Order: sequence, then C-alpha cells, then structure tokens
Amino acid sequence: MLRVQFCLKECLYEIIIGSVFYPFLSMNLLKSFIGTIISGFVGAFIALWLDTFNNPDIEISITEQANTEGTYPMDKPVPGHFKFFGLSVKNKEIPPFLPKRFFNREAAEQLDAKITFIELNKTMKGRWTTTLELPFANPQDAMRLANFPESKNILAGVSENLCVFVKFEKDIEAYGWNNEGYLHQWRTPDYRLNPGIYNIEVVIEGLNVKKKALFKINVAQKLEDCSILSP
Repeated sequence: MLRVQFCLKECLYEIIIGSVFYPFLSMNLLKSFIGTIISGFVGAFIALWLDTFNNPDIEISITEQANTEGTYPMDKPVPGHFKFFGLSVKNKEIPPFLPKRFFNREAAEQLDAKITFIELNKTMKGRWTTTLELPFANPQDAMRLANFPESKNILAGVSENLCVFVKFEKDIEAYGWNNEGYLHQWRTPDYRLNPGIYNIEVVIEGLNVKKKALFKINVAQKLEDCSILSP
C-alpha cells in the first residue's frame, strides 16, 4: 500500500510541475510529459489493484463439517439427541496464479459476527465454535461474554465455524444459538424458531474486512430434516 501511495504522489508532483512549465514545453517534450503522466497513473492503479490481493478475502459457506451432532446425558439442561447447525467462515488463500513470493494474504483480524433472523426481526451476536463456553468461564466473565462474544482472528487458508441454530430432538421448535443460550437453559426465547423456512443475513466484520451473506434455515419437526440452505 505504501508503494502505491508513493506512485500516486509521484504522479501528482509531475502534474503540478508540468502545469507550471507547460507554456515553455516544446511539442515533443509535451508529448513525452503526457506519456509519462499516463504511464505513471496506469502503473499506480495496477499496483493498487494487485495490492488488494493481500487483503483478507472472507468466504461464508454451508458445510456439514460446521455442524455438531450428539446426545446429552440426563444432567444437561436439555438431555437427549441434538444437532448444532453452523456455517464455515474461511479467509481464502492467495489465488494460485499469483506468486507467493510477492503476495501475502493478511489475517482477518478481530472478527465479530451478527446473524439477523429477518422474519423475527431479531439480530443475534454470533458465537465462534472454538471460543470459550460460558460454563467454563469465570463467573465474572460469563455475563460479559454473553453480551460481547469473543472475536476471532482467521489466518489465510484457515476456516472457523460459526454457530447458527440448535435443534433438540425432543422439541418441535429450534433456537438460534450463541452465548446467550447458556443463560436461558439453552433455549433463548428471542431466537425461538417454530417449524418453517427463515431468511437470515450473516455479517462478518473485523478491523480489516467486512462480508455479508444471505442464507435460509429450514426448521422441521424432525431433527434430520433441518438444514441451512442457499438463498
């Protein structure tokens, strides 16, 4: 980026100098000057375009690997069979046609997620699956984490999973899942999802990147029929 800024400044200096001495330039010198200006700007914009490949490039996708299925014992708030449904968030690698000697994809830093259930008109602060679960947190930190979930850094080529909703086999309905669920016996009333199709908007935002994506949620009475779908 500094290299690109330097090129743009050089072009600007040439324009200023050229405007001062324009009346004194011969036709050949004038053509040479204009050619230098054009080539300078073209070079600067190409450098600026190439530099964008170093920026984080977030991809949000549906994958079974983002889901977790199992059975809770009787001492849990909701015993029995369950499935957590999630999305994969990846910071894509540099395209293979670009030499890695000159390009280095930056990490996506301090990523937070928000999931809006459009039909409910409710927005949920997202939970990354690899962050600390509230039952294992310090009591002093539990309330803070419920309201302000941990952020996540994602290196180039690395994926992290984001929680979306949970369906317990014994329930007809499902629930949007984040850290707040631990404060509501794993069933947050604001994010109750009765059987049906729901539209969601997922926003991932950090210090150096922002990405939005739309998906659908299919909540069915049977756990095995529930899913996250493309819009």
